[in-house]
Amino acid sequence: MKPIYQQYAKEIKKNLGYHATWNPGTPLQLGDYGVVVDGVFKRKGNITGERYGISFEVRTDKSKTPLEHYSQNSVALTTKLAGSVPPQVSALTNADAGIIVEFGRENAILFKANNTTTLSIEDTETLGDALIKLYEEGKWNGKFLVITKLIKAQSATIIISGNAGGKIELKANANIGIPNLDIADAELKLFPKFENNIATKIISEEGLTPLFDVMGVNKGFFSSPKIRHKAIAPKKTTFYAEEIRFIGIDNLSEW
Repeated sequence: MKPIYQQYAKEIKKNLGYHATWNPGTPLQLGDYGVVVDGVFKRKGNITGERYGISFEVRTDKSKTPLEHYSQNSVALTTKLAGSVPPQVSALTNADAGIIVEFGRENAILFKANNTTTLSIEDTETLGDALIKLYEEGKWNGKFLVITKLIKAQSATIIISGNAGGKIELKANANIGIPNLDIADAELKLFPKFENNIATKIISEEGLTPLFDVMGVNKGFFSSPKIRHKAIAPKKTTFYAEEIRFIGIDNLSEW
């Protein structure tokens, strides 16, 4: 079984189409650069800093769309309203309002982000030209990737099970009269009243940047530097595999 961070990154990328921030609460900004190792972005700095001094304009999509992902056939949510009888063997009382989450396998994911805003670098072509120039001058590491798109959530909940049978019961401290409780709603002030076999939990936290996209410079042995916005699956030849390691893209299926 892959480590939790690798499986999380792979599953989120496959289902939502973005790279996943790990740890999910790590703050990121447009223009941050670094390397992706086993699906995890390791930040080195920002291209607007003194080292590179590259400026850019930001494009903002304010559509406030929700994003969510639940591991298939592995996540079950039960809403418990105030005044209703709780399920058997529950830490919630009759008076409590809350949400019960049960997981059917190890590393199963619940991802819910509310009112997301997409921030992106307006002119990635100009940025790409600047990166290629730096690369050709020996000033840019071919392993570096730049965050060009960032998803910011007004509030988000991310829970990952540690084992099959993982369970967490969240109690609401506010708005307990609401019939449809939202597990990512920060106004509910949800907090764990019981948990078992839970590996990672971020409960209705505000201002997260849980998803992002990147671009970088790809230089083959017999071609000029080009900008890559996503990895290309390696050919089944030792030569090409060596070329990919040379440009510093590790674990291509992960990013």
